[in-house]
Amino acid sequence: MDYEVPPEINSGRMYAGLGSASLMDSAAAWQALSAQLGSAGAAFQAVIEALTSTAWLGPSSMTMALAAAPYVVWMIATAEQCQAAAAAAAAAAAAFEAARAGVVPPPVIAENRAQLAALVATNFMGFNTPAIMANEAHYAQMWSQVVTVSFIREVFEVMRVTPQHTYQILTKRSLRLARVADKLDWPPNVWVGVSVEDSKALARIDHLRNVPSAVRFLSCEPLLGPLEGLNLDQIDWVIAGGESGPNYRPMQGDWVRGIRDTCRYFGVAFFFKQWGGRTPKAMGRVLDGQTWNQMPSVSAALV
Repeated sequence: MDYEVPPEINSGRMYAGLGSASLMDSAAAWQALSAQLGSAGAAFQAVIEALTSTAWLGPSSMTMALAAAPYVVWMIATAEQCQAAAAAAAAAAAAFEAARAGVVPPPVIAENRAQLAALVATNFMGFNTPAIMANEAHYAQMWSQVVTVSFIREVFEVMRVTPQHTYQILTKRSLRLARVADKLDWPPNVWVGVSVEDSKALARIDHLRNVPSAVRFLSCEPLLGPLEGLNLDQIDWVIAGGESGPNYRPMQGDWVRGIRDTCRYFGVAFFFKQWGGRTPKAMGRVLDGQTWNQMPSVSAALV
């Protein structure tokens, strides 16, 4: 797959053609041939043993056994090769299906693009702007979904060989993070977090808990609502902050205080980034007379 082209191109490539059916048929055929050769080889071997170990033992039986032995060796070796070919074909089919499962089906992408066109065409007075943003966010997820585990491993290897840097990975796609986490080798300089902007996103934290990262953190920025029921078990760091920009949505003080108090209860480092406003620094970053710059203890997180 090409990671520099739109997802509909990769999706079209993966869904074109016959799929993995021919590979599975090939695997079945190789498996059947392996079984036949193995059975024939075992039968020949039994005959040879009879010729050389029973009443048939003699010069003639030895001659026949020596003549048949190379064929037995060939059949057994070829049966093993056929078995290997069957396994390779099955593995190729499984790899193809895994890759296809990692891309968005073409109808889903087409529906997304058609919806965007309709929203843009009817966006009078900007009323459709939030829906357009949500549509584009969904499309952006389609881009990320086509990235394979092997490519991610290459990125992780780059991070591993540059230990002088600390890498903070942040994602909203927590379910995929949970699915690939155990397939990766996590260097100690790689931290991972999920965005938790309101209570609807709390499920992302459950996906994060068991990721074997040196530091697991939450980015509650922009904080758009209270995080009632926040559970920080196995979380090392929480960053909170308000939204900034011309159309920012104000953050309530009780929302961020609730997060801070929960961090205190769980013994989790808390970093308050900003109140937000038309500009990031418009309202400062002091919370109840204090700036909160706590950082996680990496040694503690690794225990």
